[in-house]
Amino acid sequence: MWKRVYRSEMACLFNSMEALYLRLMKLNLPTSLKPGPGVVITGAFIGPGTVTLCLMAGVTSGVSLLWALLFSTFATILLQDMVVRLALQSQQTLETLILRQIKNPVIQWMMALFIFFAIIVGNSAYQSGNLAGTSLGISFIFPSWKMAWVSFFVALFCILVLLTSNSKAFKNMLGIMVLAMSLSFLAMAVFFCPNAIPLIKGLLLPTLEDGQLMLALGLVGTTVVPYNLFLHSSLVFNAPVADLPALRKEGAFSIFVGGLISMAIVIVGNKALGMAINNAADMAAVLQNAIGSWSLILLGIGLFAAGLSSALTAPMAAGSVASGLWNCFFRPQNKVNAGISVLVVMIGAYVAITQVNNLWVIKTAQVINGLLLPVFISFILWLLNDRSHMKSGRNTMLYNLGGFFVLLVSLALAIKTIISLIS
Repeated sequence: MWKRVYRSEMACLFNSMEALYLRLMKLNLPTSLKPGPGVVITGAFIGPGTVTLCLMAGVTSGVSLLWALLFSTFATILLQDMVVRLALQSQQTLETLILRQIKNPVIQWMMALFIFFAIIVGNSAYQSGNLAGTSLGISFIFPSWKMAWVSFFVALFCILVLLTSNSKAFKNMLGIMVLAMSLSFLAMAVFFCPNAIPLIKGLLLPTLEDGQLMLALGLVGTTVVPYNLFLHSSLVFNAPVADLPALRKEGAFSIFVGGLISMAIVIVGNKALGMAINNAADMAAVLQNAIGSWSLILLGIGLFAAGLSSALTAPMAAGSVASGLWNCFFRPQNKVNAGISVLVVMIGAYVAITQVNNLWVIKTAQVINGLLLPVFISFILWLLNDRSHMKSGRNTMLYNLGGFFVLLVSLALAIKTIISLIS
């Protein structure tokens, strides 16, 4: 009896959330508040891995590393804004622009293979974590449900959405997921919020204690994601209305909201400062003991939304990049995008359900992503200062300085990746 009541209450909660979102969309909101390519990027970089890492940061370091998330949020806004301008003004996707800048055919093929492995093979490996995170979030709300079956049905849902939904419906769905994450994590953050002084210090005074450097770089690395550069480029390139100012504002606002969600998760983790927390399940037990079962439901909703949004965007990014790479060398085929997207979901579902150890694939993809990020940023800066691609709207000195600083940080991330691989 109580299970039926519980499920009915949860269904009402999800329906209310959807109704709230649809009502917001009917309002005469500014363009920056309406879902566009930016909300897809936000849904992409806040996945189960980001949730877990932000929780760990809060547990081990409190709110002292919020500055790293603040920096990474503005770095992401800067890079994604550059990609938006580049895609619209050149009328080409990022992978096409990068490959066409390379004149040597051997190096061009090598770069294409690196991009293929980093984005497509990497996203296939990450997809298993996205599906597992979605299932874990559901298990917090419905403990009796089998996670393997949940992963199967979530994967099936992702395939149906990727094959049948149009661009507007997809963005609205991602908007609902971002709204769910915002409401759940921000509600817990407000409840757990520490005093204002340590919060302000953590945001505005960069400090690094022993052992915190790698964690700070990890927080930057989980926000500044290479495949989002390609995904945003493809979304803008295929946008029905090429309104540059509107796309820039929407992207900046959506990514800023994503940064706030990540910071909220750190604040939630701060509640368990110093405790033995190894994963999201341990965090759920701590929150449940601290304030009751409602925190478990909120964490479940947030983790479910984070997992599902990434489970939709990871294969979408892989498909769009695969299509772009194919079109650079062969006759364009519309089926490449859909085929690769479905393949990524199927590989992720197989690994999530069977629990096959794919750690070496994930590690290899992380290494290639980490090493290629400064290469991608260098290409973006080069292209945005190239008169042949940007007759107008080239980078200003301020944008170049900001981009160069982010490039230096990405080099630090690459070094961190090499060190972690060696160790």
